[in-house]
Amino acid sequence: MTTRPRWVAFDAVGTLLVPEPSVPVAYHAAGQRHGSRLDVGAVAEGFARVYRQRTNPKLLDRLQTSEDNERIWWQRVVREVFPDVADPLALHADLHDHFARPDAWRLCDDAAATIQSLQMSGIQVALASNFDARLHAIGAGHPGLKSIEVRVVSSEVGWRKPAREFYTALALACRARLEEILMVGDDRDCDFDGAKAAGLSALLIDRRATSPSEDCLTSLIELVDRIA
Repeated sequence: MTTRPRWVAFDAVGTLLVPEPSVPVAYHAAGQRHGSRLDVGAVAEGFARVYRQRTNPKLLDRLQTSEDNERIWWQRVVREVFPDVADPLALHADLHDHFARPDAWRLCDDAAATIQSLQMSGIQVALASNFDARLHAIGAGHPGLKSIEVRVVSSEVGWRKPAREFYTALALACRARLEEILMVGDDRDCDFDGAKAAGLSALLIDRRATSPSEDCLTSLIELVDRIA
């Protein structure tokens, strides 16, 4: 059993939310609207190649961020994924608006009930995400997330997970000590190792795993029993 925390902070994308349609499908559709002839497989491969450069936790010089940095980064992604588009800035604007809409995201099946159960038991819940300001509208637009008032977003605090500064900002937003917060997410480097290094407790969510382990959940529903 995990020690009962005052707060549970959830990562957003991959933990509570998934894009629907998927990123490759949404990118492919937008690319076609802007003249791209790439097929969805090429788009998926290109996106994965570029995104890997962003998610390498060893690149500590890339952990500082801002709204401007995030916009510039995603503009670069679009340019590299779609070399055959004449106006990549217009395509980026299209995609930026798409992923700002709550209906572009599906709430994971185990998310709403878990959040409700935690809050009913007296545990406070926050979002802690490597995202940008669009997350506020997305969170407010999902009935299962509307009750989460504390949203800590990397572009607003100036640091991306797994930076210690991100987790310091999370504790300040929660008005809690680091050790009073349990971080739950799907990325070992960002959501588990980074949180633990900063002084939080942490659990991974891996819905593809066959059984839970001490540090891993196969469903968010398990979290309620873990910290009961």
